[in-house]
Amino acid sequence: MTTPRLSVGVIGDDPRGVALAQALRAAGHSVVARSVPPEDRADHVDALLPEVPVHDISETTERSDVVVLATSDTALETVVDAITDVGRMTPGQIICRFEPLDAGRMRALEAKGVVSCRLVPMLTLTGSSLDVSAMRRAFCAVVSAATVWPVGQTLVAESGMTPFFVSEEAEHALDEAVTQLSTTMEAFSGQLRQVASVVGPEASDALASWLSDEFSTPSGLSNV
Repeated sequence: MTTPRLSVGVIGDDPRGVALAQALRAAGHSVVARSVPPEDRADHVDALLPEVPVHDISETTERSDVVVLATSDTALETVVDAITDVGRMTPGQIICRFEPLDAGRMRALEAKGVVSCRLVPMLTLTGSSLDVSAMRRAFCAVVSAATVWPVGQTLVAESGMTPFFVSEEAEHALDEAVTQLSTTMEAFSGQLRQVASVVGPEASDALASWLSDEFSTPSGLSNV
């Protein structure tokens, strides 16, 4: 049996964080702790990581080489403030998140000697057992300083996704692009349902397959 290479802790209940923890465990790492703030839901976390012990935020941080901040919006700021104030981080520890974080809080984290990056998976993660296999077919942006990119690249590759680098300066542009693409995909899904109701499900499936083939490679995307 392979000895786990990194200890992973999860703070929060966002499906992206739970899926990342599962994928890293499948790659031979060890998920050693999790924390769920009171305002979050813990049902799918309990189901997918049932044997992982629950600790408070500070202890989860202290036990982990990689801390996955599976929170969003204002909850992320609260958690970052908590782990920064407690100060139980170690130099070289990896702190990854899925949502933007203001520069002041990010620099306060980095002042503790930790490696901080944001991951933006290019797929919808639902918190189900099917997420890990879906991640193996997906791309994931690593938003970080150039010096941190190799760490984020390795972390994403270990999870099974294909990493690509986005500078901190380009983060806002990435978010805008993702938002626009999500809106377009929702509209297209509605059109497919309309096609299925009028022409039949085979036509809808054919159109979806065509779109998938067209955009599944970088060369397809470059034609946009």
